[in-house]
Amino acid sequence: MEYWIWMMSPIGISVKYKNLLLNCFESPKEVYEASEQDYRSLNLLTDKQIRTLCQNKNMDLTHQAMAYMEEKNIGFINREDKAFPSMLLDIFDPPIGLFLRGDSELLQRPIKLGMVGSRKASPQGMASAYRFAKELSSHGMTIVSGLADGIDGQSHWGSVDSIGSTIAVIGTGIDRCYPNKNKKLFLEIVEKGLVVSEFFLGQKPLPYHFPQRNRIISGLSDGLLVVEARQKSGALITAGMALEQGKTVYALPGDVRRFQSEGSNQLIKDGAKLVTSIKDILEDYVYTPETKQHTETTSNTALLDMVDSELEKKCLKFILEGYQSADDLVFITGESIRDINTTLSLLEIKDLVINHNGTLILKK
Repeated sequence: MEYWIWMMSPIGISVKYKNLLLNCFESPKEVYEASEQDYRSLNLLTDKQIRTLCQNKNMDLTHQAMAYMEEKNIGFINREDKAFPSMLLDIFDPPIGLFLRGDSELLQRPIKLGMVGSRKASPQGMASAYRFAKELSSHGMTIVSGLADGIDGQSHWGSVDSIGSTIAVIGTGIDRCYPNKNKKLFLEIVEKGLVVSEFFLGQKPLPYHFPQRNRIISGLSDGLLVVEARQKSGALITAGMALEQGKTVYALPGDVRRFQSEGSNQLIKDGAKLVTSIKDILEDYVYTPETKQHTETTSNTALLDMVDSELEKKCLKFILEGYQSADDLVFITGESIRDINTTLSLLEIKDLVINHNGTLILKK
């Protein structure tokens, strides 16, 4: 892992050129061990980049970082790891690795929704961000945002106050919190969700970091909800990236008299899906009362006949089809986490299902 960590460190070249180097050499170790002449033979780097790269052939910073990561329980995945989100491999200049704090399994959740908006949001926008995030999280969606003031922060708080499934993609090293006023939220997400960064430990909140961060927010997300955004804002940049990545962009309409709504209203005029309730989003991803569909019947009629309620039958059917956790069932049924947990307890009492460390198994 040490050579991957070295590649993540500030060695004088951008993510674009790090990706190109990794495409030319077989591994980060070979990039590290290559000579100046090897770099020149690629006809890829400038003289300045080559000099800077050669001057950073030192593992001291890498080893210090790895010791700190072990002490603070900071994880790391590179672009070749199975745990690396495949969706990020298809975005422009994908990160070569991610530093992680919290529940890394959230990266594999089936449906993730990005939520972005103005840092200087209106009270109405703040309230909407919190409410939408809380309700969407209760239906099994993982909320992805950027830990900034305003809409980002309220989106995280809404999901933390629900079932806690939120991912914060930050524009600093993962050992820093920016803005500092969000420190309590940062620690809550480390405890209940996941914090992600592609920036090396100690990296400051430089202005260009945040547009770079935004491509990861949209890249991780299946869709993107713009709650409230000004014209020429970071939220609109993220929305543009989401569209380039083939994602659905949603927008809440806002008061035409407020500057905070100009960008989100323009998105709707340009074709973003107008959202007035969570059903407008859920109908694209989960079964709701309005869009309920019958799945294919199975050969397990006898098993399904052993239960009475429709929700018990529905949960059994989806477990038979391969859904293995309570969160999976929340996602696919559109029911609340409370109702799903109650139903699973009944199925366990009836000796039909075993909950083994969070994995649902049919009892034979």
